[in-house]
Amino acid sequence: MKIKSLLAMAAGALMLASCSTNEGKSIDQLENATAGDSLVYYFGEINGAQYLTTAKNDSTLATEASKQAYIKGVKDGLNSFRPEQESYNRGVMLGLQMARNISSFKEDYNVQLNKQVFIQGLVAALNSDSVQNINDVQKEFNRIMTDFNNNKEKIDQDAANVNLEKEAAKLKLAKINDSLYGGAISRNVGAPIKNGDAVTAKISFTTAAGKELQIPLPTSVKVGARNLPTPLNDALLVLQDGQTGKFATSAFALFGRRSEQFDLQPKDVVIMTITANLDAEQGDNNEQQ
Repeated sequence: MKIKSLLAMAAGALMLASCSTNEGKSIDQLENATAGDSLVYYFGEINGAQYLTTAKNDSTLATEASKQAYIKGVKDGLNSFRPEQESYNRGVMLGLQMARNISSFKEDYNVQLNKQVFIQGLVAALNSDSVQNINDVQKEFNRIMTDFNNNKEKIDQDAANVNLEKEAAKLKLAKINDSLYGGAISRNVGAPIKNGDAVTAKISFTTAAGKELQIPLPTSVKVGARNLPTPLNDALLVLQDGQTGKFATSAFALFGRRSEQFDLQPKDVVIMTITANLDAEQGDNNEQQ
């Protein structure tokens, strides 16, 4: 069944249900339920369960007020659907998408985009006598977006460095560079680690408050490899074979724009505890040198 048909069926069912005050029912309580009723009921249950799963990681969504707002939003969306007006439906979906984008842009870049200017650009393109070259427009869009991203990166990096310096002072960690503080916390036990070495590294990550972070990394790494985050690479170069070190860096230095994937803000401080061992063959070569 096409999703459009399912949405149309769901819209009709919900418009009827919205007239009733007893909207929340188990499927056994539905009188004279048809196969279509069962289908759309389970589709509703699936989406309700998905909402609750998301709410486990965002307590603001778990409140009763948030649940009611969600239900109202679903109703508004379903009731705004017009089966015979595909252009209108496309417009509604774009409007919702842009409203979210504008809100996110304000949060991410501290810039309030003007909804009316977006509409002016949209209408101008629709009313044009000829279709604009999308590649040219996209090129201008990308140019401006690159400027925004570069500016944001500079702001994020400066904030991260300031925050890191303060936290490192509290922990009494020595400065290695602007984005890394720390050093060895065990005695010298082997050959110095250098670029090009193959290393088995046991690494734990925590926040400054001590919360453990689940960050997947390979246990075997090559020092100096392009895919190794710079702070981690620099930390390994401080250590000797078999040594353990404690280091502080920032989420920005480790992950850049991907910080939020690990529930971190770019300015957050990340503590790394690393035990590094040269691979057996590598260790023998370093000793001979």
